[in-house]
Amino acid sequence: MPDTLLLGILVVVLSGLIMGTSPWPLKLLRHFQYEHFAFISMLVGLVILPWAITLLFCPQPFTALAQVKGYVLLKANLFAFSWGIAQVLALLCFVRIGVSLTYGILCSIGAAVGVITPMIFKASGVFQGAPDLLSKPGLIILFGVVVMVLGVVFASMAGAGREKLQTQNDDHSQRPKFHGKFAVGLTMADYGIAETGTLVIGSRDENLRLATMLCDIHVAVLPVSGIREQAEDIADQMTAWMQTGGDYTAFITGASRTADIERVLAIGVHGPLELHILLLEDA
Repeated sequence: MPDTLLLGILVVVLSGLIMGTSPWPLKLLRHFQYEHFAFISMLVGLVILPWAITLLFCPQPFTALAQVKGYVLLKANLFAFSWGIAQVLALLCFVRIGVSLTYGILCSIGAAVGVITPMIFKASGVFQGAPDLLSKPGLIILFGVVVMVLGVVFASMAGAGREKLQTQNDDHSQRPKFHGKFAVGLTMADYGIAETGTLVIGSRDENLRLATMLCDIHVAVLPVSGIREQAEDIADQMTAWMQTGGDYTAFITGASRTADIERVLAIGVHGPLELHILLLEDA
Protein backbone atom coordinates (compact mmCIF):
# COMPACT_ATOMS: atom_id res chain seq x y z
CA MET A 1 0.00 0.00 0.00
CA PRO A 2 1.48 3.37 -0.95
CA ASP A 3 2.58 5.53 1.95
CA THR A 4 0.39 8.39 0.79
CA LEU A 5 -2.75 6.21 0.82
CA LEU A 6 -1.94 4.89 4.29
CA LEU A 7 -1.32 8.42 5.50
CA GLY A 8 -4.66 9.53 4.06
CA ILE A 9 -6.50 6.71 5.83
CA LEU A 10 -4.84 7.58 9.12
CA VAL A 11 -5.74 11.26 8.72
CA VAL A 12 -9.38 10.39 8.01
CA VAL A 13 -9.56 8.10 11.06
CA LEU A 14 -7.92 10.73 13.27
CA SER A 15 -10.28 13.42 11.95
CA GLY A 16 -13.27 11.19 12.70
CA LEU A 17 -12.07 10.63 16.26
CA ILE A 18 -11.57 14.34 16.79
CA MET A 19 -14.97 15.22 15.34
CA GLY A 20 -16.73 12.47 17.27
CA THR A 21 -15.28 13.51 20.63
CA SER A 22 -15.37 17.29 20.14
CA PRO A 23 -18.78 17.80 21.86
CA TRP A 24 -17.81 15.47 24.73
CA PRO A 25 -17.04 18.37 27.13
CA LEU A 26 -20.68 19.46 26.77
CA LYS A 27 -21.65 16.33 28.72
CA LEU A 28 -19.39 17.39 31.58
CA LEU A 29 -20.62 20.96 31.94
CA ARG A 30 -21.78 21.63 35.48
CA HIS A 31 -20.62 25.05 36.59
CA PHE A 32 -20.14 26.63 33.15
CA GLN A 33 -22.60 27.73 30.52
CA TYR A 34 -22.72 26.94 26.82
CA GLU A 35 -21.17 30.33 25.99
CA HIS A 36 -18.04 29.45 27.98
CA PHE A 37 -17.55 26.19 26.10
CA ALA A 38 -18.17 27.87 22.73
CA PHE A 39 -15.69 30.66 23.43
CA ILE A 40 -12.90 28.35 24.60
CA SER A 41 -13.39 25.74 21.87
CA MET A 42 -13.44 28.28 19.05
CA LEU A 43 -10.55 30.29 20.48
CA VAL A 44 -8.39 27.17 20.68
CA GLY A 45 -9.58 25.50 17.47
CA LEU A 46 -9.75 28.54 15.20
CA VAL A 47 -6.99 30.81 16.53
CA ILE A 48 -4.47 29.22 18.89
CA LEU A 49 -3.92 25.82 17.24
CA PRO A 50 -3.76 27.04 13.60
CA TRP A 51 -1.25 29.76 14.45
CA ALA A 52 0.77 27.42 16.67
CA ILE A 53 1.03 24.81 13.89
CA THR A 54 1.91 27.50 11.34
CA LEU A 55 4.66 29.03 13.47
CA LEU A 56 6.11 25.64 14.44
CA PHE A 57 6.12 23.86 11.08
CA CYS A 58 6.09 26.56 8.40
CA PRO A 59 9.43 28.32 7.81
CA GLN A 60 9.14 32.10 7.50
CA PRO A 61 5.32 32.21 7.44
CA PHE A 62 5.08 36.00 7.47
CA THR A 63 7.44 36.27 4.51
CA ALA A 64 5.25 33.82 2.62
CA LEU A 65 2.09 35.74 3.52
CA ALA A 66 3.64 38.98 2.27
CA GLN A 67 4.02 37.39 -1.18
CA VAL A 68 0.38 36.34 -1.41
CA LYS A 69 -1.93 38.59 -3.40
CA GLY A 70 -4.40 40.68 -1.46
CA TYR A 71 -7.57 39.21 -2.99
CA VAL A 72 -6.37 35.69 -2.13
CA LEU A 73 -5.93 36.67 1.52
CA LEU A 74 -9.35 38.33 1.44
CA LYS A 75 -11.01 35.18 0.11
CA ALA A 76 -9.20 33.04 2.67
CA ASN A 77 -10.34 35.26 5.54
CA LEU A 78 -13.91 35.30 4.24
CA PHE A 79 -13.90 31.50 4.23
CA ALA A 80 -12.44 31.52 7.74
CA PHE A 81 -15.15 33.95 8.89
CA SER A 82 -17.81 31.71 7.38
CA TRP A 83 -16.28 28.72 9.14
CA GLY A 84 -16.51 30.59 12.45
CA ILE A 85 -20.21 31.23 11.86
CA ALA A 86 -20.69 27.56 11.02
CA GLN A 87 -18.98 26.60 14.30
CA VAL A 88 -21.34 28.80 16.30
CA LEU A 89 -24.40 27.35 14.54
CA ALA A 90 -23.11 23.79 15.05
CA LEU A 91 -22.63 24.34 18.78
CA LEU A 92 -26.13 25.79 19.01
CA CYS A 93 -27.44 22.66 17.29
CA PHE A 94 -25.64 20.49 19.87
CA VAL A 95 -27.58 22.27 22.61
CA ARG A 96 -30.94 22.54 20.82
CA ILE A 97 -31.35 19.20 19.03
CA GLY A 98 -28.63 17.02 20.54
CA VAL A 99 -25.30 15.63 19.42
CA SER A 100 -26.63 12.68 17.42
CA LEU A 101 -28.99 14.66 15.19
CA THR A 102 -26.47 17.46 14.72
CA TYR A 103 -23.73 15.10 13.56
CA GLY A 104 -26.12 13.27 11.27
CA ILE A 105 -27.06 16.52 9.56
CA LEU A 106 -23.55 17.99 9.47
CA CYS A 107 -21.89 14.83 8.15
CA SER A 108 -24.53 14.33 5.47
CA ILE A 109 -24.45 17.91 4.22
CA GLY A 110 -20.65 18.10 4.48
CA ALA A 111 -20.18 14.87 2.56
CA ALA A 112 -22.69 15.89 -0.10
CA VAL A 113 -21.06 19.27 -0.70
CA GLY A 114 -17.57 17.79 -0.49
CA VAL A 115 -18.11 15.19 -3.23
CA ILE A 116 -20.13 17.38 -5.60
CA THR A 117 -17.94 20.50 -5.51
CA PRO A 118 -14.87 18.93 -7.23
CA MET A 119 -17.11 17.63 -10.05
CA ILE A 120 -18.53 21.10 -10.71
CA PHE A 121 -15.48 23.29 -10.12
CA LYS A 122 -12.42 21.62 -11.61
CA ALA A 123 -9.45 22.57 -9.47
CA SER A 124 -5.73 21.94 -9.77
CA GLY A 125 -3.75 18.80 -8.93
CA VAL A 126 -5.61 15.52 -8.56
CA PHE A 127 -8.96 17.33 -8.73
CA GLN A 128 -8.41 18.03 -12.41
CA GLY A 129 -9.28 14.38 -13.09
CA ALA A 130 -12.56 14.49 -11.13
CA PRO A 131 -15.44 12.89 -13.11
CA ASP A 132 -18.12 15.05 -14.66
CA LEU A 133 -21.37 15.44 -12.78
CA LEU A 134 -23.42 13.53 -15.41
CA SER A 135 -20.90 10.79 -16.06
CA LYS A 136 -21.46 7.25 -14.78
CA PRO A 137 -19.29 7.73 -11.64
CA GLY A 138 -20.90 11.13 -11.15
CA LEU A 139 -24.42 9.68 -11.28
CA ILE A 140 -23.46 7.00 -8.75
CA ILE A 141 -22.13 9.69 -6.44
CA LEU A 142 -25.31 11.75 -6.95
CA PHE A 143 -27.39 8.72 -5.97
CA GLY A 144 -25.40 8.45 -2.75
CA VAL A 145 -25.90 12.17 -2.14
CA VAL A 146 -29.68 11.75 -2.57
CA VAL A 147 -29.64 8.98 0.04
CA MET A 148 -27.72 11.21 2.45
CA VAL A 149 -30.11 14.12 1.85
CA LEU A 150 -33.05 11.83 2.62
CA GLY A 151 -31.28 10.91 5.85
CA VAL A 152 -30.98 14.61 6.69
CA VAL A 153 -34.70 15.08 6.03
CA PHE A 154 -35.67 12.21 8.32
CA ALA A 155 -33.23 13.39 11.00
CA SER A 156 -34.68 16.89 10.79
CA MET A 157 -38.21 15.53 11.09
CA ALA A 158 -37.17 13.59 14.19
CA GLY A 159 -35.60 16.73 15.67
CA ALA A 160 -38.73 18.76 14.93
CA GLY A 161 -40.89 16.10 16.59
CA ARG A 162 -38.64 16.08 19.63
CA GLU A 163 -38.75 19.88 19.91
CA LYS A 164 -42.55 19.84 19.61
CA LEU A 165 -42.81 17.23 22.36
CA GLN A 166 -40.51 19.24 24.59
CA THR A 167 -42.58 22.37 23.99
CA GLN A 168 -45.73 20.51 24.96
CA ASN A 169 -44.08 19.30 28.15
CA ASP A 170 -43.12 22.87 29.03
CA ASP A 171 -46.62 24.17 28.28
CA HIS A 172 -48.84 23.77 31.33
CA SER A 173 -51.98 23.71 29.23
CA GLN A 174 -50.66 20.74 27.24
CA ARG A 175 -49.53 18.78 30.28
CA PRO A 176 -51.69 15.68 30.79
CA LYS A 177 -53.61 15.39 34.03
CA PHE A 178 -52.79 12.28 36.00
CA HIS A 179 -55.06 10.59 38.50
CA GLY A 180 -54.03 11.12 42.09
CA LYS A 181 -52.64 14.61 41.52
CA PHE A 182 -54.11 17.91 42.59
CA ALA A 183 -53.69 21.45 41.37
CA VAL A 184 -52.29 23.43 44.33
CA GLY A 185 -50.54 22.39 47.54
CA LEU A 186 -50.09 24.82 50.46
CA THR A 187 -47.38 24.12 53.04
CA MET A 188 -45.48 25.88 55.83
CA ALA A 189 -41.70 25.91 55.47
CA ASP A 190 -39.44 25.71 58.48
CA TYR A 191 -36.37 27.35 57.02
CA GLY A 192 -35.18 29.08 53.90
CA ILE A 193 -31.55 29.10 52.73
CA ALA A 194 -30.82 32.45 51.10
CA GLU A 195 -27.62 31.33 49.37
CA THR A 196 -29.37 28.78 47.16
CA GLY A 197 -33.04 29.77 47.42
CA THR A 198 -33.83 26.46 49.09
CA LEU A 199 -36.80 25.65 51.30
CA VAL A 200 -36.37 23.25 54.22
CA ILE A 201 -39.53 21.45 55.30
CA GLY A 202 -39.54 18.91 58.09
CA SER A 203 -42.66 16.81 58.61
CA ARG A 204 -44.06 13.70 60.24
CA ASP A 205 -47.35 14.17 58.41
CA GLU A 206 -47.87 12.24 55.19
CA ASN A 207 -50.28 14.87 53.86
CA LEU A 208 -47.55 17.50 54.03
CA ARG A 209 -45.20 15.26 52.09
CA LEU A 210 -47.83 14.64 49.43
CA ALA A 211 -48.44 18.37 49.13
CA THR A 212 -44.79 18.94 48.21
CA MET A 213 -44.69 16.15 45.60
CA LEU A 214 -48.04 15.50 43.90
CA CYS A 215 -49.38 18.99 43.25
CA ASP A 216 -48.88 20.94 40.02
CA ILE A 217 -48.35 24.21 41.92
CA HIS A 218 -46.63 24.29 45.31
CA VAL A 219 -47.23 27.36 47.47
CA ALA A 220 -44.96 27.53 50.51
CA VAL A 221 -45.31 30.01 53.36
CA LEU A 222 -41.93 30.88 54.87
CA PRO A 223 -41.59 32.93 58.08
CA VAL A 224 -38.98 35.66 57.73
CA SER A 225 -37.44 34.50 61.02
CA GLY A 226 -36.68 31.15 59.39
CA ILE A 227 -34.41 32.56 56.69
CA ARG A 228 -30.76 31.59 57.08
CA GLU A 229 -27.76 32.64 55.03
CA GLN A 230 -26.23 29.19 54.42
CA ALA A 231 -27.17 25.54 54.84
CA GLU A 232 -24.60 25.18 57.63
CA ASP A 233 -26.65 27.59 59.73
CA ILE A 234 -29.35 24.94 60.29
CA ALA A 235 -26.97 22.10 61.13
CA ASP A 236 -28.00 22.07 64.80
CA GLN A 237 -31.69 21.85 63.89
CA MET A 238 -31.00 19.00 61.46
CA THR A 239 -29.18 17.14 64.23
CA ALA A 240 -32.12 17.63 66.59
CA TRP A 241 -34.61 16.39 63.99
CA MET A 242 -32.54 13.27 63.29
CA GLN A 243 -32.36 12.43 66.98
CA THR A 244 -36.16 12.36 67.25
CA GLY A 245 -36.40 9.69 64.54
CA GLY A 246 -39.06 9.15 61.89
CA ASP A 247 -38.86 12.66 60.51
CA TYR A 248 -39.06 13.43 56.79
CA THR A 249 -37.03 16.47 55.75
CA ALA A 250 -37.24 17.93 52.25
CA PHE A 251 -34.86 20.41 50.67
CA ILE A 252 -36.71 22.09 47.79
CA THR A 253 -35.03 24.45 45.34
CA GLY A 254 -37.44 25.58 42.64
CA ALA A 255 -39.81 23.48 40.58
CA SER A 256 -39.08 19.84 39.86
CA ARG A 257 -36.79 19.47 36.87
CA THR A 258 -34.57 16.86 35.28
CA ALA A 259 -32.36 16.62 32.20
CA ASP A 260 -30.95 13.13 32.53
CA ILE A 261 -32.24 11.97 29.12
CA GLU A 262 -30.01 13.50 26.39
CA ARG A 263 -29.83 16.78 28.34
CA VAL A 264 -33.45 17.63 27.49
CA LEU A 265 -34.91 19.71 30.31
CA ALA A 266 -38.25 18.43 31.57
CA ILE A 267 -40.29 20.28 34.19
CA GLY A 268 -42.65 18.65 36.67
CA VAL A 269 -41.66 15.03 36.15
CA HIS A 270 -40.84 14.24 39.78
CA GLY A 271 -42.79 16.99 41.49
CA PRO A 272 -44.56 20.35 41.08
CA LEU A 273 -44.40 22.41 37.90
CA GLU A 274 -44.25 25.67 39.85
CA LEU A 275 -43.03 26.81 43.26
CA HIS A 276 -44.27 30.02 44.87
CA ILE A 277 -42.82 31.27 48.17
CA LEU A 278 -44.80 33.65 50.39
CA LEU A 279 -42.76 35.44 53.06
CA LEU A 280 -44.59 35.85 56.36
CA GLU A 281 -43.60 38.73 58.61
CA ASP A 282 -43.25 37.81 62.26
CA ALA A 283 -45.83 39.30 64.61
